[in-house]
Amino acid sequence: MDHHLGRDRLPAGLDGVHDDPRTPRRRRGDGPRLLVPVPVPQPEHGAGGVLHGVPLHGADRRDHRPRRRRRDLGVAQGRSLAAARGGTDCAVTGGRGGCADDAVTDGSAARGVARRGITRRIIAAAGALLALAALAVIWTARLSLPHDLYVSELGADGMPTAAAFRVALLLLVAGGALVAIACRGIRSRARLLRRWTPTVSLLVSCAFFLLASQVPCTAGCPVPAPGSPLFTWQDFTHTSAAVIAFGAAAVAMLQCGFALGHPVLAVLSRVSAIAVAGIAAVGGLMSVLSFYSWMGSRFEFTATTIGLGWVAVLGLSVALERRRSQE
Repeated sequence: MDHHLGRDRLPAGLDGVHDDPRTPRRRRGDGPRLLVPVPVPQPEHGAGGVLHGVPLHGADRRDHRPRRRRRDLGVAQGRSLAAARGGTDCAVTGGRGGCADDAVTDGSAARGVARRGITRRIIAAAGALLALAALAVIWTARLSLPHDLYVSELGADGMPTAAAFRVALLLLVAGGALVAIACRGIRSRARLLRRWTPTVSLLVSCAFFLLASQVPCTAGCPVPAPGSPLFTWQDFTHTSAAVIAFGAAAVAMLQCGFALGHPVLAVLSRVSAIAVAGIAAVGGLMSVLSFYSWMGSRFEFTATTIGLGWVAVLGLSVALERRRSQE
């Protein structure tokens, strides 16, 4: 052996006997065949009974993925899966009560998810009620006046309904913000509308309605046309804020009109978006052109009613929906 291997000696404790590739080929009639022991790696048992060095197939391969499943599903769910397969993680913990801790963790996580779902539904219901209250205040103020006027004129300087109109806008802002927070899980499937969530659109709308409530228009709410002798920055600020707020609300309606997993809400939102955009546009043009202004004011009240009603419906749909399995 030393003659063929030279100074390259093999260690002791070898696991098998094989032909040494460094040994010259034996020719017929050269004498007995020379066998040299060569180490062969053998599978070893690692933590959890896993065989290192052996290809895993089928069920063995599925059982050998606890770490990846924990990363994908969460630590608590990964531990529960491992415990359900036979208590592998309990064995690894060395009898320190690992599985009992996992059960407590899973129970705490489930209770936390349930509490969050209840809180979200309460917030949505509160927002819907505030939106309905705002609608009731607006119509109460409108019916207290004998003549037709636009919605913004309810809060104009010197109007007896100015305080009620400001309260109505603040109720709308609070209710819309609560509904926006509660429906943050709603996503749109339309490519252009899914760049941001309906929550963002509703919060933008509420912010501009808040600005409109703090900056009312002047008496009569004249159209703030540039160059007009009746132009004031107060009217321009109020009108611009109201238009942007209505536009952001219409975008939120369109986003919910293509919402995933909410078929009824999607249909109602599409109808509301088309109605609000069309009626408000017609009413605004009639106001600008001074063409049947009394009818334009009624169109504006109709669009406002549809918009506030949609906010209430959105909040109630979130408050009454069943808790999904992933929660």
